[in-house]
Amino acid sequence: MKLVTPLAVVPWSEFNVKVIDKSGEGLPDVGVDVEYGGSLTKLKTNGIGETTVRAPILTGDSFFTITATKNGYIKDSAVVMLMDKNQLLNDLTVETSSSEVNEGGEMVITVESNGKAVDGANVWVDGSLLQYQTDDAGRVSCCAPYVLVDRPCFVFATKTGYNFGYTWLTVHNEVETMETPVIETKNMVYETESFNVTVTTGVGKPLQGVNVWFNGLQKTTDARGKTSFTAPAVSTNTYFLLSVNERNFAPAFKLIKVLDRSTNNRETGLVISSIPIVLERENFTVTVKDSYGYLVKDAYVTFNDQIEKKTNEYGMVNFTAPEVSHDSKLRIDVIKLGYSSATSYIEVKNRENSFFEQYWLTVVAIIVVAVVTLFAYLYYRQYMV
Repeated sequence: MKLVTPLAVVPWSEFNVKVIDKSGEGLPDVGVDVEYGGSLTKLKTNGIGETTVRAPILTGDSFFTITATKNGYIKDSAVVMLMDKNQLLNDLTVETSSSEVNEGGEMVITVESNGKAVDGANVWVDGSLLQYQTDDAGRVSCCAPYVLVDRPCFVFATKTGYNFGYTWLTVHNEVETMETPVIETKNMVYETESFNVTVTTGVGKPLQGVNVWFNGLQKTTDARGKTSFTAPAVSTNTYFLLSVNERNFAPAFKLIKVLDRSTNNRETGLVISSIPIVLERENFTVTVKDSYGYLVKDAYVTFNDQIEKKTNEYGMVNFTAPEVSHDSKLRIDVIKLGYSSATSYIEVKNRENSFFEQYWLTVVAIIVVAVVTLFAYLYYRQYMV
């Protein structure tokens, strides 16, 4: 979690603080401790993660601390400076070249007072003092701070003979705003086997000149977004990380399992997963995986020795249980080139006819007779003395 608070305030003034989680949402019921000179004030955030803090009176140190704690989260704290406001002095005003910026992005901060540039002002960005002061035009350039989540950052300026000034700057986490490239390659390869890697955008456009790392080796994709690697020799089945790094994209990763040929000289087996029991005329799903737990696409699945279908990209295929005169175990077979076949069974339960289903003709006949009898009774009753 992250504590968002002004980092410079006037003594005895009120201000709001907010505590956010990793997604930028406010966290409720967070303990907020305000400590100054041995005095401790305990507060809690409301339903949107905010609370109001009263700054202490300046009686000693020119700063105080705010700490946020909540079970299940790492606590966060901030040091807030206390700055007196002199009615005889002019206020500084602080502006940034943009109200929003990506982390690491260059920006310009301007400090003025009554519309005039102020040179030699010290500027703090998110609690860090910039190396350079403002120039003759009241400007200083810097890079936006790096943040773990999109959040506001406090920017303030000071100079002797002026009251401090501040503004807020929204900084975006660059990884969150970047598109993640798509890596297309095998999930498993045998040791010493060559395999291709294709890197594209989310809409399938090839990415050229992208750096791809595998087993300590770096290669660059060609105009088709492709490159290739050779799996290393291994003494046992081992996972290796394949990573992609492109300046304008978020990092992307994929685990490649390298199989030891000495222990994998037999065909990989197929595994069938489905519910064990199904009612007749009921739909059910069959999932096919290999013996390593990977989903298998385009495997041929036969049900009840009659219906054959191919698994989709998720290794799944759907069937409908046939009608049966009694509870029956029906066979499911799956085959695919390069794999050893597999067989499984599913029990199809007979739906026993309800009383109405068995005797509906009799029930209808009884109802008809009853209606006719009632009608006859009502008709002849009028002639009875």
